[in-house]
Amino acid sequence: MAFGAMSWRHDIAKRARSRLAAAVAALALSAIDADRFAWAARQAPYLGVLFLVPIATFGWVAIQLALGDNGAAWSVGAAIACATALAYLLSTTDGLPGLDPQHWTLLGGTGLALEGVVVASAFAQVLRRVEEG
Repeated sequence: MAFGAMSWRHDIAKRARSRLAAAVAALALSAIDADRFAWAARQAPYLGVLFLVPIATFGWVAIQLALGDNGAAWSVGAAIACATALAYLLSTTDGLPGLDPQHWTLLGGTGLALEGVVVASAFAQVLRRVEEG
């Protein structure tokens, strides 16, 4: 019986760490996008508007995951992380409409890594839910 209790506690702790990692990553992504907002708006007005979406969304995801295990936050977080990663990759290869391709930056690479944390954590949550049935 004690082994089962330890396993249950370990699982709860693992889920909490995964949620915390994703919440911190989402908060950092919101801050990175907020930092880049003014630059984006100067480059192209549509780009500035597009930066507002991940700023607000990642902020919401961070709050929701900090408050508890929220399925919608996991889904939205993974979706916006994939979308922003794709947008960054497009901006550094082919360029976005009306803009030349941008150079890779440390901040951009950090953002990609943080987006990977959000997606991997969401995927881990899905796997845990499937295992539970």
